[in-house]
This record gives sequence, structure tokens and C-alpha cells, in this order.
Amino acid sequence: MQEKFGGSEPFVVPAKAKNQRGGLEYLRVMLSKEGATDFTRRVSSLTVVAGLYLCQRQLLYHPDRARPVLGTLARLGVREVAIPTADGLPLLAWCLPKQ
Repeated sequence: MQEKFGGSEPFVVPAKAKNQRGGLEYLRVMLSKEGATDFTRRVSSLTVVAGLYLCQRQLLYHPDRARPVLGTLARLGVREVAIPTADGLPLLAWCLPKQ
């Protein structure tokens, strides 16, 4: 049996497991914030869930606001194009036209 616990990662408990409900409950507890925090406290080690929870701010993407320069790519025929979106935001892209 596949069960989804947040995000898109499926965790599998075999359909023929002796204690399928227990396996699903174990996953639910271990992958919860409370379960990860309790595990971390007891064994003095971070779980993936606790580590992601505690470090989530550092995992955010902060794009550079400076406009990238084509540089030597322009000599190869690469050009800059602006793709308009439905909400009026132009997306900057580079294009290499077919030769």
C-alpha cells in the first residue's frame, strides 16, 4: 500500500505486511513534526524531517536581481528574448535560433 505523507514522496508499506496499519502509523508518527522532534531529543541526532524543518529558511531560493549578460554567447548567435506572461510579468530567456 502506498501512502503519501506530505510533499510528493510516497512511502510504501507492503500490502502483505503482517501489521500494515501499524506500519502506516509508524510512518505517520516518524514523519510528523512531533515525531521527528521527539526522536531528535531522545537520540541527539537530527532526522531528515527535523533537519528540513529547522533549516528551511536556508533552503529558500534567493535569485540574483542583476540582469545576466550574454557575453561570448552573443557571438554564437544566442539572443535575449522577453516572454510576456498572462499577469504582465516579462520572463527573460535566451534563445539560440535554429541554423
